[in-house]
Amino acid sequence: MMWIAIIFCAVLVIFVFRFLPFFTVAETLPKRPTGFPPGPFPWPFLGNLPLIIYHGSLHKTFQSLIPKYGPIFSVFIGPTPAVVLNSIDTYKDAGKLDAFQGKADIPPFTLWDDAGDGNVGGLALSEGGVHAEQRKFVVKTLRQLTLSTSTVSIENFFIEEITSLIEHLRTVVGQPLDIRPHLAEVAENLLRKYLVGIPNEDTDSVQKYKKVVLAPGNAMITRPISSFFVSFFPKLSQLFPRLSGYNLVRSENEASNQMLRQIIENHRSVGIPINEDCKRLFVHSYLDQIERTTDDRSTFYGQMGLRNLAMVIKDLSAGGSESVSEQTTWFVLYLLLHPNVRMKIVEEIETIVGFSRVPTKDDFNSMHYTQATLQEVVRITSLVVFGLFNKTLATTNFHGFVIPKGTMVIKNSHACHHDKSYWGDPENFRPERFLDDQGKLRRDENIFAFGSGRRVCVGETQGRFAMLYFITLFLQNFQLSVDSSKPAPTLECVETIGLTAKPFRLVLHHR
Repeated sequence: MMWIAIIFCAVLVIFVFRFLPFFTVAETLPKRPTGFPPGPFPWPFLGNLPLIIYHGSLHKTFQSLIPKYGPIFSVFIGPTPAVVLNSIDTYKDAGKLDAFQGKADIPPFTLWDDAGDGNVGGLALSEGGVHAEQRKFVVKTLRQLTLSTSTVSIENFFIEEITSLIEHLRTVVGQPLDIRPHLAEVAENLLRKYLVGIPNEDTDSVQKYKKVVLAPGNAMITRPISSFFVSFFPKLSQLFPRLSGYNLVRSENEASNQMLRQIIENHRSVGIPINEDCKRLFVHSYLDQIERTTDDRSTFYGQMGLRNLAMVIKDLSAGGSESVSEQTTWFVLYLLLHPNVRMKIVEEIETIVGFSRVPTKDDFNSMHYTQATLQEVVRITSLVVFGLFNKTLATTNFHGFVIPKGTMVIKNSHACHHDKSYWGDPENFRPERFLDDQGKLRRDENIFAFGSGRRVCVGETQGRFAMLYFITLFLQNFQLSVDSSKPAPTLECVETIGLTAKPFRLVLHHR
């Protein structure tokens, strides 16, 4: 790893001297502002990239710096300064303050949510009034669909897709299986059908939607985080738009926007269902909101409302499908490697649900050990380790430091979830930590896998339900074993935008 860091830095130094006239003094000689949190020495132009490359990942780099610099420190990713928050208190405090509600300007992501006119819309990367208004509507709409008893309820979508997967898995019993792509397909189908109503049977439209709308967003989320380092050198994107990926992301964004505009227009031309007995989808609820909006300052008004609808669909599609499928993949891996935990969940399923019927949302209220296990998987894996980086919207005093406006802020959930002073034995997989003395589920407000404060994930409830439905139906039907023809799976992770499990195979057996 050291040699890789040396070679990378040497090449970059040669590059810098070649193109030095294009860069400012601030970009070539990074310096901490007065009152800024401390941190490791930043090399000219490179910042702390050599240190990050040496450790092999951002979260390992940050973990190595906590003993020396404490819960708040700063690093330079290239010439870009960033403040890193590594404790439960700092994470939660930042989530409550207006100054920390911005989203960092990292080109691949800001381009992806570009409404086509240079303005970032939608949900994930929007700020201020745009984000507040869009978020309020999305949370309300998802909640209504989750609680709905109509045929278009999210619960029915879950059951339909997961039971279909279970039937398919019956055909591969006894064979080594990579579960990840199957989980990804279920998550993609769920979101596509609920958001825009394209059925699985329309294979041409499904494949086009997957290629044009889902694949580019998912590719950004699953790329190694090191591949984004060039984005922290703003001038490089301008000098080398093809090499940096700038042109590719922009063209993919235009293609996805065009397809979504056509889908939205098709729904508008058919008309919006007026009651829950009809097949009222997310796109219908949003179009209804647009039609009701007469205030031209609203983000739902007219053409801006239609552009925001496309952005929101992209945000929910990419973020939702990857996070649910990858977290469920981790869940399966931990059950595979912890048979005692798996046995306790099976016993709970037998007691609460049995093996002959499909579970309901009400069943999950009594499945305390299963929910505690899910919470422990979420904690120990810290899938969404940093989320999408924030930025400060105003200069602010925070825990004794002065953080200027426009500063990138990285909230390190992995450090919070592995803080020995709070968890005691964070390295141990122990679902019982989330059960009280009566064996009832004890929710912990210091789990940040879905974010915190005003930026908490809008689909947290739906994501948890999806995972509980899958695990329950999965263990109702199958026993698991390790693929003995391959090396035993490990709990090592790959750092992308999240911390994902390394590929593994398991073998299913009929229960």
